[in-house]
Amino acid sequence: MRILLLLVLIAPSSLPADDAKSPPKEFISDKGRFSILFPSLPKEEKVPDDSGGLLQIQFTVGSEDGALLVSYQDNPKLAGAARDELNKALLTAQEKVQKSMQGKLLHSKEITLDKLYPGRDYEFEIPTASGQYRSRSYLVKGRLYQIIVVGKKEFVTSKDADRFMDSFKLQK
Repeated sequence: MRILLLLVLIAPSSLPADDAKSPPKEFISDKGRFSILFPSLPKEEKVPDDSGGLLQIQFTVGSEDGALLVSYQDNPKLAGAARDELNKALLTAQEKVQKSMQGKLLHSKEITLDKLYPGRDYEFEIPTASGQYRSRSYLVKGRLYQIIVVGKKEFVTSKDADRFMDSFKLQK
């Protein structure tokens, strides 16, 4: 990741000005069954969870100001769960991430995706990194999707971050 960030910092000086401000492009993950707008092609990683069981697939674009990330992880145990159980699982996931980053909660609320799937929208400060973490998480038929913007406050609260968060769509 450090090498990637170094390349990102060096490369813009050799690009024409128009390329540095090019519009975001739609990224489609056929296996993930989603699309989203990224400013450039994301890096794909496969990350096992803490217990080594469930595998998380994540796509990331980083810069000196922060990172944009989308991940998905299948949990068959939640595929047929009741809505209350799904909302509880989303809240538990939020609390786990917040605790691991020693975050100070700024806001948190229940949301839905496509007026059907339960989700959670939350943001917190990361005091140890002088930054912020913003996420929308959704549970769709046993699959957890997370759309994350993390970094400097100006980056996390920017219109570009809003556009990224708002552009997430399920593929049919």
